Amino acid sequence: MPVERTKSKVTARMPAAAASQSSSMVIRSLEGIESLRTLWGNLLSGEAAPFQTFGWNLAWYRHYGDAYDEICLFVSSNQRAVFPMFRRGNFLRFAGDQICDYQDVIATDPAHARAGFEELLDWSRSRGLSLQLSRLSTAGLLYPIVQDQIAWTGWYEPVEKTLGPCPTFTVRQSAEETLNHLPRKYRAEIRRQGRRLESDFPGVKLEVTRAPDNQIEQLDRMVEFHRSQFARVGVNPLEDGRFVKLLSEICNDPDVGFRLARMGNEETTMAEDFTFVRGRRFYGFLMAFNREYARYSPGTVMLRNRLERLVKAGVETFDFLCGPEEYKYRFATDEYFVRSVHLFPKTANGWMNWARLKGDYSLRNVAKWALVKLGLREAPGQRRQH
Repeated sequence: MPVERTKSKVTARMPAAAASQSSSMVIRSLEGIESLRTLWGNLLSGEAAPFQTFGWNLAWYRHYGDAYDEICLFVSSNQRAVFPMFRRGNFLRFAGDQICDYQDVIATDPAHARAGFEELLDWSRSRGLSLQLSRLSTAGLLYPIVQDQIAWTGWYEPVEKTLGPCPTFTVRQSAEETLNHLPRKYRAEIRRQGRRLESDFPGVKLEVTRAPDNQIEQLDRMVEFHRSQFARVGVNPLEDGRFVKLLSEICNDPDVGFRLARMGNEETTMAEDFTFVRGRRFYGFLMAFNREYARYSPGTVMLRNRLERLVKAGVETFDFLCGPEEYKYRFATDEYFVRSVHLFPKTANGWMNWARLKGDYSLRNVAKWALVKLGLREAPGQRRQH
């Protein structure tokens, strides 16, 4: 069934506009999702992250069909909130929750987001489904709503854990002014690294392309560069062909705001990155540098070199996205967090799942505390104070 209509309970907590229609919709096909393009665009804030755009989500549903049992994109009864979700087993999850930094409800304001979430809970509970909200931003619309656990009768208290910080800094009226707000030792080091690299490699420059001028050939070449230079612990997401296909689909969608950037000269590539600009915010997504030139800190120099461009583009916030890497805190002046939240209905099966996950998290917290006491692990916040 491509579209399911379901009766929604109207409560005192719902805004008046939410009572204008009697049924919500559950979209279960790619064709149904494509029909929502205009509605989605009307609901989405110009300041929302790229992972909440229509293009990003449609591409994920299209290329990650083996990641879900069923599309379950939920549209509230008044069509003022959209939840891009899928079902896997007995859990509802946000689209793309394993490849993006965070997801969120698509809504015009918190009141409509809350009303839509209440409808989603009613629909989920009636079908015995739990919610696995794997990546929520504490700065997003949905996270504070989920935290209001007293309001959600019929559900156990949320089980939550922090996945990581998202450091940010303010882009000021010029690149120099932005750098001048860094600690003196970092400021001097960044300028020295830039002068050294430009002296040893004449002609080094930063080249940035954006929609509609991104070239698939350029994207493919950058993917190969990232694969060859990947140095982080874990799995390179660009080894997944589905992810590369997703990037190919969204790279020339202006609404997503995708950017391709290369720093180097005619002979040598020092660093390349995939980033986004939406509204007044820059998002640092994936970056790789040539390890042969690591002593020049090409990633840091690349960041410095793009500051003036960001000022001209009207960017006010530089968002490093999720990760506690030390270099981010050389620049960061603020942070928000990405958290995982599980919600289980008050059923026999829901109680067993809730108790098991709650117990697992408690044991992990005890283990982390013990490692900190033994000096084998850094305490929360300790790394960013270095």
